[in-house]
Amino acid sequence: SNELQRVTRRLTAALGSNIGPDHDIPAPDVGTNAQIMAWMADTYINFSDHSKKTTALGVVTGKPLEFGGSAGREKATGQGLVFVLDALLPGMEMDISELTYSLIGFGNVGSWTARLLQKRGAKLLTVMDHTGAIYNAAGLDAEALAVHVETTGGVKGYEDATALSNEAFYSTAVDLFIPAALEQMVDLEHAERMNCKVLVEAANAPPYPLQPPQPPRQRTHHTTCRALPTQKRRANPSRDSVQFGRCHCQLFRVETEPTVRNMG
Repeated sequence: SNELQRVTRRLTAALGSNIGPDHDIPAPDVGTNAQIMAWMADTYINFSDHSKKTTALGVVTGKPLEFGGSAGREKATGQGLVFVLDALLPGMEMDISELTYSLIGFGNVGSWTARLLQKRGAKLLTVMDHTGAIYNAAGLDAEALAVHVETTGGVKGYEDATALSNEAFYSTAVDLFIPAALEQMVDLEHAERMNCKVLVEAANAPPYPLQPPQPPRQRTHHTTCRALPTQKRRANPSRDSVQFGRCHCQLFRVETEPTVRNMG
């Protein structure tokens, strides 16, 4: 913890005026938490001019409430995903309370998504993170799993579940498949195995970069899957939509934050 604090403060000092409350505001992501953001803000404040110390606290987001943080910030991305599903699913004749789903990642975004969906009646069947994959046909308790992950650092070893191979994780039949971890967690090999109705992106660009269109194959349990381009193009948007491998889910992107950040 002491080493992490020293590294955080030294990085913030090195960034100097390249970050600020009016430009290039860092936000927490993988491997960071409210404490780290508080160290960053505190360091920046100490290096700021006296006249700017009041506003300098806004140099980062994700701070603890007692240090100028915003209520609801911790669950904001997961809550946004649920709001998108609220708007999306009725038009697909799907009810959240009757759905099953899989999650990649059980950090801030994944755990809050699971806890919020659990309150709506959805059933979490399987989760995968850097420690492994777990499964429970009756549904995983998102609240209990969040406590386990906070204590142990990952989903592995959660007592109310069985271990699952990566291959079995991707092929588990669910209504929603939600990548909520790092980039490129769904490649063509994974798409071959996936058995879902809707893929909802909660991470930044979780599908592998798009490949050229391939002829559709006959599958009995899926419909055609089309993925949105990961980069903006000048061409007609309808022509930019290309088939993502042979995955047969419908894919939607949840834009939670800019994929590229200019850190000066």
